[in-house]
Amino acid sequence: MKYARICDIMDTRKDAALIKEALDNGLKWIKPKPKIIIEENEYGDGISVFIASKYFSGKKLYKMEDMVWDILKHSLPWEIAQKVSMLFVLTPREAKFWLKDLDKKEESFTT
Repeated sequence: MKYARICDIMDTRKDAALIKEALDNGLKWIKPKPKIIIEENEYGDGISVFIASKYFSGKKLYKMEDMVWDILKHSLPWEIAQKVSMLFVLTPREAKFWLKDLDKKEESFTT
């Protein structure tokens, strides 16, 4: 059982790196560069994605989320994209409120 859990963690980390790469590439036209944080969820079976950017200010939430999901769906196999269990698309002001340590936070999975 322990071996299976280690393999799951390795797969999750690999998938997180692919998700991060897809988002970096898909959002590279946004200046300044969005802050993207990728974390394994607390159950170890999904990935949480946090994206903060000035570009999102004044935009409808569903449009921001649709844009990110379109990037994931067109850049990755669905088996990987669907591992995103939580998606937070935030303005810098929202990020400061909801993620007080966003600027200090390091990504849980690095690429």
